[in-house]
Amino acid sequence: MADTMQFDLVSPERRLVSVPVREVRLPGTDGDLSAMPGHAPVI
Repeated sequence: MADTMQFDLVSPERRLVSVPVREVRLPGTDGDLSAMPGHAPVI
């Protein structure tokens, strides 16, 4: 299993950031959502 995954932050004009990461944490109204390499897909 991979230790990292590729994270790309893009705007309509261009790519702002492209880096390997171990975790991405996204804030939401009901709490944070974390994405990590190898985790099950969530919709």
